[in-house]
Amino acid sequence: MQEITLNEQKKVLIDLLRYFDKFCKKYNIIYSLGGGTLIGAVRHKGFIPWDDDIDIYMHYDEYDKLRKYWKNSENIYMEDVYDRNCRYFYFLAKIYNKNYLIEDYEGQRCPFFLDIFIYDYIPNDIDLVRKTAKKIKFLRKLIRSFVKRSEEFAFLSKLCICCSKYLNKQLDKTLKNWRSTYTNNSCENIALFISECSEWNNSIMHKKYFSKTIDLCFEDEKYPCMNGYDEHLRKYYGNYMKLPPENQRVPKHSSKIYKLD
Repeated sequence: MQEITLNEQKKVLIDLLRYFDKFCKKYNIIYSLGGGTLIGAVRHKGFIPWDDDIDIYMHYDEYDKLRKYWKNSENIYMEDVYDRNCRYFYFLAKIYNKNYLIEDYEGQRCPFFLDIFIYDYIPNDIDLVRKTAKKIKFLRKLIRSFVKRSEEFAFLSKLCICCSKYLNKQLDKTLKNWRSTYTNNSCENIALFISECSEWNNSIMHKKYFSKTIDLCFEDEKYPCMNGYDEHLRKYYGNYMKLPPENQRVPKHSSKIYKLD
């Protein structure tokens, strides 16, 4: 395998985004560019020059549509946010390209990917949101711990698997109850409730800012972006149109990307 450059990484990511966009349009699935990718679309009409990933935002019901229709191809597949065997279980979903391998700072390897962050409706009771987010984060941590132990200790495997299945049901129940209670009809705000359990408060915004999408230019192509992108980005990042100091203009992931033979 051969390591590829940052510019080559961006070309691979654009191909992956193009594939994802085509699929979503085919099934009328709504999404938005998000995070640094959204900043890039607004400020640079493409990647932030030193950025090395692509972020996607989706409402949870649109993500459920994606799960319903998605079919893995020979080289591209999805890691479901609800799969407790996945590294990013109950955090974010990923779309992978198996032709490329990413190696992070811990030496762990996986196929190259783009990230999908999920928005949920939330009530005005921020204390309730905070408590529920902590509960989800705690249950997720416990489940991952049991899954890991079932892999490491054969004699505890059955017990750990049973425990993880029970906790997974509790987690599913918590989220199902939340989504049946807090809906578009009953709530004014949305947040990255499960995708950013530790920083979800930064993502809180009025639902009108992601009530529809508009097309913005990104690397010479048009992609959907939330209609209230300016309000969202100012809340999340502050003055996002101002470039950071030069010493901060570096890729945020200390990863190496390889093209497989």
